[in-house]
Amino acid sequence: MRMLIRLALAGLGAGLLLAGLVTAASANHLSVSNRSIRAVFPELVFESKEMQIPPLEPIRCRVTMEGSFHSATFAKVREAEIGDITRAIVAHPCEVGGKEYFIFNGTETFLRARPETSLPWAITYQTFSGTLPRLSAVNVNITGIIMQVSYPLGCLEQYGRATESRPWVFNIEANGLVTSLQPGTGHLLRRQAMESERCASLARFSRPSAAVTLLETTTGITITLI
Repeated sequence: MRMLIRLALAGLGAGLLLAGLVTAASANHLSVSNRSIRAVFPELVFESKEMQIPPLEPIRCRVTMEGSFHSATFAKVREAEIGDITRAIVAHPCEVGGKEYFIFNGTETFLRARPETSLPWAITYQTFSGTLPRLSAVNVNITGIIMQVSYPLGCLEQYGRATESRPWVFNIEANGLVTSLQPGTGHLLRRQAMESERCASLARFSRPSAAVTLLETTTGITITLI
């Protein structure tokens, strides 16, 4: 009798394992609870390289990015475009050293002109992290981020390229809740607008966003396997 019970339990365990593997294997799509999103970043930093002379004090700005997913569900296909960032808002003024600095993101009027916008910025799926069926992260690229900075002493500079892709990560809790949008490695490359050593050498998002929420609300969003 004990042998029969053991065999039955072993068969049940194998069946559950097989069912789990089949479920994980069949989960080839991701589902988002809300398509419209907002992410607020504590700081976008414009800073000098270590050896730049004269050194420049970093400029730190609060940035809000808004956008949407193209669909409530999408396949886990590498390089597939799944959404866009359609609005980028930089808090004004950015303050450093007791002085005010203003960042121009391509959608604002500056020097009586409106610089050409680089929006929308495409979001493309790359990979996911976690032990199926639970996700811990969804890795994406965001393409086309371009920022402008202007501050005293003759600096006017543009950072980033329209064709440049940078890695980003949607961090996810066990229940599927997206806790933040985090910049990956690297920074926005400098692109000359004015030959001046008074400008920062590079620009980068230095910290993850606050919670990613449904646009115009404090409601969080979830990303789950289906």
